[in-house]
Amino acid sequence: MSLRVPTSTTYSRLERGLAVSLNRVQVLQGQLGSQSRISKLSDDPVGAATGLALRAQETDWAAYGRSADDATAVLGTTDGALQTASTLLQQVNELSVTAVNGALDSTSRAALASQIAALRDQLVDTANTPHLGRAVFGGHRALAVDEDTTTTPPTYTYAGDAGVVTRQVAPSVTLPVNLDGAALFGFDGAAGTDVFSRLSALETAVRSGDMTGIAANQQELQAHTTRITNALGQIGAAENRVESATQLGTTVLDRLTEQRSAVEDIDLAATIMRLQAAENGYNAALGAVAKADLPSLANFLS
Repeated sequence: MSLRVPTSTTYSRLERGLAVSLNRVQVLQGQLGSQSRISKLSDDPVGAATGLALRAQETDWAAYGRSADDATAVLGTTDGALQTASTLLQQVNELSVTAVNGALDSTSRAALASQIAALRDQLVDTANTPHLGRAVFGGHRALAVDEDTTTTPPTYTYAGDAGVVTRQVAPSVTLPVNLDGAALFGFDGAAGTDVFSRLSALETAVRSGDMTGIAANQQELQAHTTRITNALGQIGAAENRVESATQLGTTVLDRLTEQRSAVEDIDLAATIMRLQAAENGYNAALGAVAKADLPSLANFLS
């Protein structure tokens, strides 16, 4: 005696088979559209966790990269300002050398003194070079050098603070990107020994033909020029470290992206082939349902 499979059981089997085939097609279509094989945690718990960890590392390194870009911009601005300051002091030195010529008359000396005063004013502007609202030589302040023009000659004070501006450019690399403006321009010494006051003193000496005063201020200004030169070397070293950190960050980000892609992304060619096979399987299942000898309504009414 043969056993007859109930009609409801046959329907259920066919329904489950179609659902499984359709789901396989839909999953593969979704992967092909998103280019990712993990759309939810249950697709691959281990792979999803690994992908999240890699994304977190990518986010951190991207932040280091942005910090390095800002550091590069700050250091570049500072470097340019120091180059300008160095050039201005060299021009002052050339004028002071000319001023020791005893044959110069008062008119010529006055012209040289006016040029020195103009270079001093340019140096004040250079000292207050801004970057995003902050003076690069002023710590965290918007101004580094304050000039009081109500006195003759003008008087100068350091308007910045001693704050150290840092940028983290790698997990274990945090660099200062500013200089001590007070020390750089000589405000860390006795009153009147800063570079701007020295330039005013030189201007006065040149205007009056005071050769002893010219020589003394020349010597002091040379010391200030040396400070600027040393600062250029310091900034250059910092720029090199930031560049190295930037290159490292680019390499690490590329590697992390590659690792995450290997975990999350589909193999395009293989996925297309699997989708075609799944579609063929689904179509075959539909054909099987169409050919199944299932009872019709007429069978139940007869």
